[in-house]
This record gives sequence, C-alpha cells and structure tokens, in this order.
Amino acid sequence: MSGWVGEKYVLDKPNEYVEPEVGCYCADVSPEEKVPATGNMQTAEDTVTIPLEMQLWMYDQMADKALDDLVDLLMDPDVRGEIVEMARNRLAGGFPLYGCTMYNWDSVTRWRNLIEELADASVYDTSGVVERF
Repeated sequence: MSGWVGEKYVLDKPNEYVEPEVGCYCADVSPEEKVPATGNMQTAEDTVTIPLEMQLWMYDQMADKALDDLVDLLMDPDVRGEIVEMARNRLAGGFPLYGCTMYNWDSVTRWRNLIEELADASVYDTSGVVERF
C-alpha cells in the first residue's frame, strides 16, 4: 500500500518511492517493466513508469513553484528572445498545415488554448529537471 515511510512516499510496488524534496521518483524495476517514452527522450532502459496518482501528487506539491518559475522565465530578456524566435519559427512552420486557423477562433477558444499551453508548461517543470539548450 502506498503512503509515507519516513522521508519517502512509498508506492505500491516494492523498492518504489518518491523523494519529495527533489520530486525524484525512484524504483528498482527491470527494463522490461518500463514503458519507453516517445520523442527525444531517455532510452527505454533509463525510463520509469510513474502511476498517475503519484504524478498528480508531485504536481500538487510543486505547482506553485512551477508557475513562479514560468514568471521568472518570462522576465528573463534572453529567454524572451528565445520564445519570440521559437514562436516565429513555429508559426511559419505550422502555416502550411494550419493556415489562418487561430485567427478565426473566438476569444473563448483562444483563451482556452492559451491557458492549456501554460498549464502544460507548469506540468513539464514538475516532471523533472528542466535545462536550457
């Protein structure tokens, strides 16, 4: 059964726990038990599976800090420049597929999509270390 044991939140499987002070998920599982991620990620041998209950708990513990980190990023002139450059490139790259779609959204749809993107950004910051490339 999952729950706190000393300084660690222990999950249902043996040798599986979270160190909350660093938001680190730890487990002794074989590579066959791990679900490989897609995209530019770790190899299957380096990935772990984290139950949704634990992901939600980790997010709840770190959400305020993640949102503060987003504000700090937006205030950094270098990061703002990166965002503007990436946004322009994504706008141009997506144009052949999406055209003028977002310019035809109503204000509610535009707001919802904006908030969804910020919500995703706050989740990324609670899933592990975020490093600038």
